[in-house]
Amino acid sequence: MPTYRINSPQAAARIVGLAMLADGHMCKAELDVLDRLGVHHQLGLHAEELHVVVHALCEDLFGAAVEHWGLQRRMLQPELASRSVEHV
Repeated sequence: MPTYRINSPQAAARIVGLAMLADGHMCKAELDVLDRLGVHHQLGLHAEELHVVVHALCEDLFGAAVEHWGLQRRMLQPELASRSVEHV
């Protein structure tokens, strides 16, 4: 996960990205609204820079989720294998 300078435009863009993900979903329409409102300009970034930072945030969060749940799966696999479920 990249580290950004405190109060940098990129750090602020990650906060915007987190707010966009608060409902568990991000779509192109939301990115279009950011562009239309000129959020990138308000943050001191080019539009493409904002999109790159938000995309990287999504990748970071997805990677962390896969790593966490992948570990859970490996830990639970032997326990699940030892149990048998009979279907009636």
